[in-house]
Amino acid sequence: MAPETYILRIYRRGRDAPQQIAGRVETPSGELCAGFATLTELAAILESPKNHLHRAAESQVPGAPLIKVYRQESSGNH
Repeated sequence: MAPETYILRIYRRGRDAPQQIAGRVETPSGELCAGFATLTELAAILESPKNHLHRAAESQVPGAPLIKVYRQESSGNH
């Protein structure tokens, strides 16, 4: 199995309830992502990313900041 790389952004944690954690999992390119509100949801995303990751515009965590992804176009001259 090939290694997988994800970016995990945590926006909120429950002070008295550690299982309450809100954030977002995204691919390094930022094109695919999924929001989560509990550790159970985070585990489900990581167990089956193909079923949970969607285009970035379709996946938002309520109350989380909007993250814009900018890609630098390569001119092909290296």
